[in-house]
Amino acid sequence: MKLSIKAKIFISHFALIVILIGGLSYHHFNNEMEHYKGTVQAFHVASSHSIVSTFSLAISGENYANVQLPEFKDELRRNDKLLCIQAEGISDYSSTKYIARYDSEIGEVWRAFYPEGFEDQLTQQIDKLKKILLKPKKDNVKVEFLIQRAIDAKEEYFLHHEFNQQFKEKFENLFAKSQTFIDSERQILFISLPTTNRNGGEISFVYDISEISEIQKGILRSVLLESVLTILLSVVLLGFLSYKITNPLDKLSNYIANDFDSLQVNNVPGADRSDEIGTLSRSFVNLLAQMKNYVNRLEQLSKNDPLTGLLNRRAFDEIFSHLLTRPIEKKIGVLYLDIDNFKKYNDKYGHNAGDLTLQKVAQSINNSLQRKGDYAFRLGGEEFSVVLSVEDREQIMSIAERIRANVESLQIEHFDNSNYGVVTISIGACMKVTEDDNVDALSMLDNADKALYEAKQNGRNRIAFLSS
Repeated sequence: MKLSIKAKIFISHFALIVILIGGLSYHHFNNEMEHYKGTVQAFHVASSHSIVSTFSLAISGENYANVQLPEFKDELRRNDKLLCIQAEGISDYSSTKYIARYDSEIGEVWRAFYPEGFEDQLTQQIDKLKKILLKPKKDNVKVEFLIQRAIDAKEEYFLHHEFNQQFKEKFENLFAKSQTFIDSERQILFISLPTTNRNGGEISFVYDISEISEIQKGILRSVLLESVLTILLSVVLLGFLSYKITNPLDKLSNYIANDFDSLQVNNVPGADRSDEIGTLSRSFVNLLAQMKNYVNRLEQLSKNDPLTGLLNRRAFDEIFSHLLTRPIEKKIGVLYLDIDNFKKYNDKYGHNAGDLTLQKVAQSINNSLQRKGDYAFRLGGEEFSVVLSVEDREQIMSIAERIRANVESLQIEHFDNSNYGVVTISIGACMKVTEDDNVDALSMLDNADKALYEAKQNGRNRIAFLSS
C-alpha cells in the first residue's frame, strides 16, 4: 500500500518527535534520579562528620570506651536511617589495629578486633588470680575485683564475637568496597570516609534509603505523563500541519544529521518560530546545549589529574603547543619538579599518606603561581611541571624558589629524606630564550629534566637551570 506524502511526513516526523521526546524523557528521568541520589548522599555525608570525628579520636588513642558511652550510642540510634558503621584504622598511640562496629538492630557499638590469643590470656589470668585467692592474703577484695573484671572482659569478648557473626551475615559483602555507592536493589547507601587521625583509617556507613523505590516510581510516572501528553499533542498538530511543516522540518532534520561538532546552539533552524516547529527546534536547542555542556565537561575532566586537580600531560601538550603558536611577548619558562625520595616516603608512611602528600604539594605549587597565564601540571607519579611566561632567567628562578620554599614550609614529616626530615622538592628549570629557538614541549621538558637531574645530584631540595 502506497502512503501519501502527507502520511509519510506525518509518520516520519512523528517518529522523530517520539525519538526526541524519548531521549529528553530518559535524560530528564536520569537527571532527577541522579539529583535525588546526590542530595541523599550529600545529606548523609554531612551528617556523618561528627561521628567521623568521634571515631577518629577513638582510633588515635586506641579507645573503645568513648564510642560505647550511652550519649554517643543514643546519638547513633536517633538516626533512624543509619543501619550500621564500621570504623577501622591504626592507632596513633600504639600503632595497633583498631576496628569498632555499630548495628542499629543490635543497638550497640562494640570492639570488633581482638589480638590473637586474647581469650587464652584472659583464661590464664583468671586461673592465676584464683590461685592467689587460695593463699592467705589480706587484700582478697582486690583480687576478687580483678577476677571479676577478667570474667567480665571474657564475657564481653564472647558477646562481641556473637555481634561480629551477626554483622558479617548482613553486611560483610558491602565492606569489600572502599567507595561511596548506592545499591538500588537493596535500597541502601554505602558511604566510606577517611579518618582524621595521623595513622589514617576508614569509617564506613550504611544508610537505609528504602524510599528510593517510591521516588523512582513517582519520577517515572511524571516523566511518562509528560511524554504521553507531548506525543498526543504532536499527533494532533501533525495531523493539521504536516504539509505546512514539510520544509522547516526537512531543514531541521538535515541540520540534526550534521556532524556533532558543527552543530551550533544559535543556528538551529526554526528556533525563532512561534509554532510547534519552533517548540521542537527549541527543545533540540536545549538538548544540544546540554550535550555540548556535557562534552565540554568531559573534555575538562580529561585534561585534569583526578588526584591533585592539576592539569595533566595532555593539557600540557595542548597549552604548550598553543603558546608556541603565539607571537612571543615574553619568554616561555618550564619547570620540572620531583618530590625527593618519594618512593621511600610511600614505603614508610603508606600510599594513602603518599596520595595526601601529593595533593598538598600540588596545592602548594598551584598556590605559588600568582599570575594569569602560569600553569601547573601533574605529569605522573610524584613528577610535576610548571609553564611560565617570564621576562628573564632571574624571574623563572624566583618563581621556582618560591615554589620550593613553599613546599618545604609545609613541614610534612619525611624522616628518610636525608638532611631535611620533611618533604622537599627538586626543580629543574629551562627557558625558551628567543622566537627563533626551535623547541617544542618535549625538548623543553627534556632540558628541564636534565636540570632536575643536576639538582638531584647536587643534594636535592634545590633548583638547577639549563638553557634551551
